[in-house]
This record gives sequence, C-alpha cells and structure tokens, in this order.
Amino acid sequence: MQQTLDRAVSKPKTQGWLVLLDYIFYLLLVAFLVGFALYLYSNRDLIVVDFPILLQGAGATIVISLISMVLATIFGFIGAMGRLSRFAVFRWIATIYVEVIRGTPILVQLFLWGFGISAILTAAGFNPHDIAFQFMTVLQSNSL
Repeated sequence: MQQTLDRAVSKPKTQGWLVLLDYIFYLLLVAFLVGFALYLYSNRDLIVVDFPILLQGAGATIVISLISMVLATIFGFIGAMGRLSRFAVFRWIATIYVEVIRGTPILVQLFLWGFGISAILTAAGFNPHDIAFQFMTVLQSNSL
C-alpha cells in the first residue's frame, strides 16, 4: 500500500520522445525567426516605403479601439442599470438586449450584421460603413 502511494505522489518520469519534440519545436521556431528576419532584411526597401502607412493604420486601430471601449463601457453600464431597474419596461428591454447579444456567438452576430442587416440598410438608403462602428460598439459592450 505504501509503495502505491509513493508512486502516485512521486515526480512523473519524463518521456524521451516528448523532450525530443520540444527540441524539434524550438529548432523550427528559431529557423522560422531567422528566415523571417532574412525576409525582412531582403525587403527592407519595401518596408521603408510601407512603414508610414502601417504606422498610420496602427494609430487608427488604436483610436477606434479606445473609442469603442469607452462607448462599450457606457452601453454596458446602461444595460446593467436597466437590468437592476425597478421599472419593468426598462428591465425587460435590458434583459432582451443582454440575452440576445450575449446569447449568440460573436461570429454569428458578425455575419448577421455584415450580410443581413447591411443589405437591408443599404436598400433603405443608409451607408453600412458609417454605422458599422456604432453597431460594433454595441456588440463589444457584452464583453465587459
């Protein structure tokens, strides 16, 4: 009985093939990083030309993310206050919002907004690109 307990709590033995797989993985990772560095070095002229555009895109992404986080926090707070409200109408609206938005996967929501709702809005005369930011803020508020 004591030997069984000692074996159960003893340090597990490492399997040699797992250690070999670790070494192979790290060698492939180093080879990939060296190859990527050589690729960047050989195309440095293109990188110098495209870097300002990439930097501008990164800045726009950060600004959109920050604005979206602020608006998502506001919408999430309004939804939370609606769920805690004593007024039944506010509570029902907030409950429906939370259940629909949080109850469906984000990929389904993206397809719905991207293909279904945008076609309807375009037919009604709206520009989907102008309102996509507003809808994504509402969708992002469920992650708070």
